[in-house]
Amino acid sequence: MKQRLGILGPLVLVIIGLFLLFNNIGMLPLGFWGTVWRFWPVILILIGLDILATHSESRKTYILFILLGTVIVIGVIAIALTWQAAPRAEARSGQDLNGAQSMNRIFIDLSNANFSGAHLEGSRLIFADMSNANLEGASLNGALLVFVDLSNANLNNMDVEDARFIFVDMSNAELEGTDMHRADLIFTLG
Repeated sequence: MKQRLGILGPLVLVIIGLFLLFNNIGMLPLGFWGTVWRFWPVILILIGLDILATHSESRKTYILFILLGTVIVIGVIAIALTWQAAPRAEARSGQDLNGAQSMNRIFIDLSNANFSGAHLEGSRLIFADMSNANLEGASLNGALLVFVDLSNANLNNMDVEDARFIFVDMSNAELEGTDMHRADLIFTLG
């Protein structure tokens, strides 16, 4: 039996390379990476298909596994690109979180939420959509925000001492009265 070379591994590398290239030239929205991360188990499926394809004895079976892997990759890309366009649940959007004490969330939609005066010291927000949120007067001392969309948010008079903003989009955000020099801004837009 002659063992075939797998194609799914190189295909995944090409797709990841294209994602990184499109991200560098600004063709992907900021929340895209959070959506893609939800599909990480697909990599395990592709590895399994690659192993099955390389050990198949029949040419038809080999081609079937390659086609199946390609369809899975294309399907995941299509879902990831359209996922954000789906309507958001009302229970998450427009929430009034005035006076909230802390947040430790991953993959959360807080667009249009009201955090006015909230005490979010030490909170961890990762892959969060907080576009158009109201954080006026909120305290984010020591908070960590990674891949957070704060575009068009009201960030007036916030306390951000020792807060870390990593890959945060603050384009068109209102920052009047907020001293961003007291925070760490790493790869942040706005």
